[in-house]
Amino acid sequence: CREKCRLELPGGACATMIPSLHGLVVFGRAPYPGEVEPGQKPPLRASDYRHGRVFAIRLVIGGISFLHVGTANLIDDELEGEACDVLFCCMPGWKAVPDFHKRVLSRVRPKIVVPFHFDDFSAPLPEGGRTPSTSRSGEEEFLERVAAEAPGAQIVRPDLYRPLMF
Repeated sequence: CREKCRLELPGGACATMIPSLHGLVVFGRAPYPGEVEPGQKPPLRASDYRHGRVFAIRLVIGGISFLHVGTANLIDDELEGEACDVLFCCMPGWKAVPDFHKRVLSRVRPKIVVPFHFDDFSAPLPEGGRTPSTSRSGEEEFLERVAAEAPGAQIVRPDLYRPLMF
């Protein structure tokens, strides 16, 4: 898919793949750009796992629209017209992309914002409790900015191993 791809799913649900960009999380750059080379045999070096093309995913299930922006970056024009009820919004790297939160929120106007990806992949997640925050995530500042830019939106910070109901 080099442009938006829409897939009709059983039960009236549908998924749309929206071209996006990888967040600038390592010294203001996207880590390991490019495609994964076919035919490699594990174990591989971290640099062999290229991020490839990046997409935001919009799902409509039971009349509720969900948008998953899995990395803190976007292609502004691609999100035009992609309003959603629930926005899953990546945290790491948001400071490296100018006005990331403002640009996403103004285009999709969510009713609910679920920030995610607080961890840094350096330790197993504990059973129960909250997802640990990385010291660099700027979680409180991010949440304050989301609240200021989308004052009517509910912010839901997920707990580990607990389902979210919408």
